[in-house]
Amino acid sequence: YIPASSASWLQDHIVLFGGKGLNEFNESALWAFPLGIPKGHLKRKWRKVSFFGKEVPKMRYYHSFTRCQPSESGEMIALFGGTTDRAGVEGGNDLWLLGVSGKPGEILWKQMKVEKSTENLYHHIAFWHDSKLKVYGGISQSSWSTGLYVFDLLGGKKTEYFTLHEEDQYSTVHVSAEKGVVIGSELFVLG
Repeated sequence: YIPASSASWLQDHIVLFGGKGLNEFNESALWAFPLGIPKGHLKRKWRKVSFFGKEVPKMRYYHSFTRCQPSESGEMIALFGGTTDRAGVEGGNDLWLLGVSGKPGEILWKQMKVEKSTENLYHHIAFWHDSKLKVYGGISQSSWSTGLYVFDLLGGKKTEYFTLHEEDQYSTVHVSAEKGVVIGSELFVLG
């Protein structure tokens, strides 16, 4: 168990990235757990995944790690934000895609461009909906964010940002490291 890590799935594996140890950061390690039992093996176990290529994201925690399918090449995982400092107060706004290169066993990270105006966020939620990555809420510069960022990973269009209107102090949900579920066209924030 790695506190403040995030998990998703890619092909036939549960995939875990980042997190914070008791006193130290964990390295930028990616761990995979097979969902099926491989031939010739009686039990499944976590294994550290090797990357191909030179670009890898910094170690982090309180980030989002969301399964998506931004291209014809297949499924990927989008990594957004999180905190990369030991105190846990500085959020990030970098966006990475993790996917299979097309060659058997090759796992690659690819950093995506993000507008400078995108908030540095951690403790947010992210989800894949209408072929776009959407990031909601979280903490930015020690204050709550109630905005929604929409990243178009397919078309490369500019990131959209929406501020949710606050009619009164209870109308907008402040999200901190909880979960969101999209059913139809509605986002349900849990926790």
